[in-house]
Amino acid sequence: MASSGSRRFLYLFKAGRRERLSGPDEFPSDFFYGYIELRAGGYPVDYLDERDLAPEGQTPHFSRLVARLAARFAPWLPFALGYCFVLGRFQARRRLNQSRALIATTNTFGYCLAILRRLGLIRVPVYFIAMGAIPLELSGWQRRILRWLLGATRLVVISEGERGELSRELPGQTIHLLPFGVDETFWAPGPCEPSSPFALAIGNDGHRDWAALVAAWRPEFPLLKILTSLPVPGSAPNIEVVRADWRHQHLSDAQIRNLVRQALFVVLPLRQTVQPSGQSVCLQAMSCAKAVILSSILGLWDRQALRHEETCLLVPPADAGALTLAVRRLLGDESLRRKIGEAARQEIVSRLNALGMSQQMRRILEDDP
Repeated sequence: MASSGSRRFLYLFKAGRRERLSGPDEFPSDFFYGYIELRAGGYPVDYLDERDLAPEGQTPHFSRLVARLAARFAPWLPFALGYCFVLGRFQARRRLNQSRALIATTNTFGYCLAILRRLGLIRVPVYFIAMGAIPLELSGWQRRILRWLLGATRLVVISEGERGELSRELPGQTIHLLPFGVDETFWAPGPCEPSSPFALAIGNDGHRDWAALVAAWRPEFPLLKILTSLPVPGSAPNIEVVRADWRHQHLSDAQIRNLVRQALFVVLPLRQTVQPSGQSVCLQAMSCAKAVILSSILGLWDRQALRHEETCLLVPPADAGALTLAVRRLLGDESLRRKIGEAARQEIVSRLNALGMSQQMRRILEDDP
């Protein structure tokens, strides 16, 4: 691909990236999937976020109608079908086709670009960073449609578990592995002096099992702070729900980091999925040298890094009893919390960091024909 002149690899992001890049606040590079490090190294990359392609309030009426119909009659579609008409408009299409290749960082972008590739409207290669690309609950004919679409892309996954699942669904198709890494210079241990002890849980994807966590949290446990924009069923005097969302920054990245640093430990209860759910929060907490309790889902991204009782505590998915036992164990053993946290931090520094992710992304882009 080196012969493609001045054309650039174009990342497509959800909204929220441009505000961070242009704003005054410190932020981690985690969710740029190597873009920041590649750009800093002079590699030919650029980006658009969804507001560059469809500014708020300017989405075509037809696109919104299609999106509503798709949500009603094909709710299994893991993307916003109406967005195809945003990306498929002539001006957007011309801009996309001027790139060397497109890097889709969400399922919405990936599947919409796959449709446009199948229609011949997008002519450049599409690298699809897929997360939960083929949900477990789909029927046979639904899976066949998604397999056909995925065949129009160059698939990139961020977990070994999902690569294994997609390899079974798509025999013969190359599936690149891009181990997700966090910004270990931002997510680092620091001062932690809370006014009173608390545990922390964070997340907004649909696989968070807040019901199991609430059921697991005993009256004698310390305060549990849950940072989410999702509904949390039930309530208790020692559970506090704090509204938080990465895109809209209800809490800044630095504020979230401070909460992670101050927490006794982090709990990530998950429902069963092949998607690497909880990955970013888990690695961010590990990078801050915090012990993490994590559900052992099919999509667990790196079982070599996530070693039970060494770098984290693993519990079965949807198991409130196991969560209770793991919480009791960490509450009663400060030395275990410290030992797990230190080993977790070393795992991030040595392997699962943002620089390593960018280097692997570059290898993927350069190795493909």
